[in-house]
Amino acid sequence: MFTLLFAAVVQATALVALHWVFVTRVRGQYADAMSLAGASIGFRHIDDLVYGVLDVVSVATVIAGIVLIGVVALVRRRFVLAAATAILVVGANVTTQVLKRFVLDRPDLVDLYPGDVVGSASNTMPSGHTTVAMSVAVAFVLVVPSRVRGLVAVLATGYAAVTGVGTLAARWHRPSDVVAACCVVGLWAALVGAFAVAKKVPRRTARDSAGRVVPLLAVVGVLLLAAGAGCLALTWLTGPGDLGRTEHFVAYAGGAAGIAGACAVVMAGVLAFAPWLAPEPARPAAKTQARRDRVAG
Repeated sequence: MFTLLFAAVVQATALVALHWVFVTRVRGQYADAMSLAGASIGFRHIDDLVYGVLDVVSVATVIAGIVLIGVVALVRRRFVLAAATAILVVGANVTTQVLKRFVLDRPDLVDLYPGDVVGSASNTMPSGHTTVAMSVAVAFVLVVPSRVRGLVAVLATGYAAVTGVGTLAARWHRPSDVVAACCVVGLWAALVGAFAVAKKVPRRTARDSAGRVVPLLAVVGVLLLAAGAGCLALTWLTGPGDLGRTEHFVAYAGGAAGIAGACAVVMAGVLAFAPWLAPEPARPAAKTQARRDRVAG
């Protein structure tokens, strides 16, 4: 439980750091603005695909996701898990909207940007679309049987990452907005995990396929974050006279890599704690022995 609470603190700290660096600092706003400018490169070739993905995300998606997740959990007689995952989805999305509309401010630093980079003074952190996609993805991963959890996690991570990158490609959100949304979902997943542990849900007995996927997602996520950090460093150091198509694309590619990496790392963390967040109920000893007797007979 204390490990999960520590994970929640880490996610909250990362969220605060993202806001401080990319919203309140000139260079941070500049780097995000460069990513948005680079997103226009070649967008006409993928606009139908991007808008098709983004149009899926809505209030109806949240409701449908909660219903589907609840049905899966209830069919499996996981009543505490059904409540916990519903709290995760609702809590994460309400938190994002409260932070974006009432808590986080965005100072107008556009006039201080180097060169002719154009930015927007409106606050868009965290990304609502990404919060919806990531929270539903994480909740669904937690309610499915452990034997298929690894495969579902890979597919769910891909869905969340595509949605997050799509908001950048459509120039709806800055990279920091999307990564912040991942932190919000990771925070709520850790809190829900602490709740599940406090309720003393039975520990798992079935084989969990997620064990093989955690290293994969973690390594891929770290590599993508490293690539994003490298591109960010180049963007950070770009002088006013060096702004061109290549520099804008590097900023965009770095933002996309950082988004995908954040989705993968958060999902890897969820999977690592899945045996505690969503443990399989222990089988009664009598039923287990009877099954063994039938096999032996």
